Amino acid sequence: MLVGGNNQTFIGVFPGISFEFTQGPDHTIRGAGVIAALIINNGTIRAEPGTNGAILRINRPQTNNGLIGAGAGATLRFDSNVSDTTQSASGVIFAADGGRVELGVQTITGGTLQTTGSGVIAVDGNTPTLIDLTIAAGSAVNVSGGRNLRLAGSTITNNGTITLNSNSVSSLSQLQLNSNLALEGTGEIVLNGMGTQAVWIGFPDLGRVLTNGADHTIRGNGLLEGKIINNGRIEGDSDTEKMDIYGRLSGSDALKNVDIGFSFQFGRGTYAPGESTAVVSLEGSFTLSSSASTLEIEIGGLTAGTEFDQLTSAGTVNLGGTLDVIALDRGSYVPIAGDRFEVINSTNAISGTFFDTSFPDILDARSVAWLPVDYTTDPNKVFLEIATVDFLSADFDEDFDVDGDDLAQWEGDYGLNGNSDADGDGDSDGADFLTWQRQFGLGVPSLASSQTVPEPSAIVLLFSTFCCLGWEGRLAPCD
Repeated sequence: MLVGGNNQTFIGVFPGISFEFTQGPDHTIRGAGVIAALIINNGTIRAEPGTNGAILRINRPQTNNGLIGAGAGATLRFDSNVSDTTQSASGVIFAADGGRVELGVQTITGGTLQTTGSGVIAVDGNTPTLIDLTIAAGSAVNVSGGRNLRLAGSTITNNGTITLNSNSVSSLSQLQLNSNLALEGTGEIVLNGMGTQAVWIGFPDLGRVLTNGADHTIRGNGLLEGKIINNGRIEGDSDTEKMDIYGRLSGSDALKNVDIGFSFQFGRGTYAPGESTAVVSLEGSFTLSSSASTLEIEIGGLTAGTEFDQLTSAGTVNLGGTLDVIALDRGSYVPIAGDRFEVINSTNAISGTFFDTSFPDILDARSVAWLPVDYTTDPNKVFLEIATVDFLSADFDEDFDVDGDDLAQWEGDYGLNGNSDADGDGDSDGADFLTWQRQFGLGVPSLASSQTVPEPSAIVLLFSTFCCLGWEGRLAPCD
């Protein structure tokens, strides 16, 4: 037992010597003091109140196959940047009821973090990193205002609660994600934003992706930045204390009190329902608050959820920003004029309109034009409607695809008439072949993915490159 406080009781090594100390499975080190040895722990290391203190400090790397933690009334402190801990599947860092574990700048890899009762694992100092570990059910990991916590590896299984700004102060607190990461488990991350100070989850590298697992929740008042796939639940506290999105949010599961926004610091907020098409439920408020906010809607057929995106709201929808409609060319949908898509429906009247819209010119190998967005037929719904449908400009045989048959027709028409006239200039020439080449495979999915673009015959290719002889004898491209 260590009975001293601060530096008065010490387990360590002589300077410059790096021997490892192995503790057996039935052995315990407990009390207050300092552990400055490289320890392989197969037993128990527990902070307990001693005669002169209640803090047990660890400032060397640990390998933990057993239990390391704090008992009631005591603190276990990792207080050095060399106190990294690697845990096996049986390794547990714990805070018992009334105990406290303080994380410093070190890295903890694998194993489990666990608290019981009022026990807590706290981030009060520099930024620690958690890699590929599990937070046990009912456990509390608290990140104080002004402090940061990093998550890394491939998967964090969170069955407890990670709270940012746990002490409710007006100071920036961050959960930094340093890799493509899946957040699994049944727990939650709570963003306890106060006043105008941001509490946020984000990435140093915006190209990385966070996946919020099916049973996991991110909630509170704060900001999400980067690329996030929501297969669980994301919810703000209220209509006025929302979850702000300043990155790209996709996924199929529920959103509540969410604001798709924009800032010069964090960039454009984009919401793209589903990972392909989906029906997504909205609760509370859903807002596009900036002219730079974007709602992406994919369309590849007439069935909501499987062929086009739809938002269904049990609260309020406040529109702004840009509607960006994206075509899904699956080769199975034949659009016709008058096809309508109910992309938003709500139990309450929808407020606002999109500041700007962007529609695809081609949908499943047909040229399409769109009517303006319909906000008025039903004030609780937003409809999109196709105005006209036509053949693709390079679909010379008008069979709703662009393939080798169209190339053969163009070769037959080349220089003779304007039947294969993709650019509308009244003739069939090399410019029309270039249009055919760009559209090759549309309406014929197997061609686009499995074959190279065929070339015209050698003679026609020669004349398609230089088809116009100028009056001074110069060859000129035919446009």
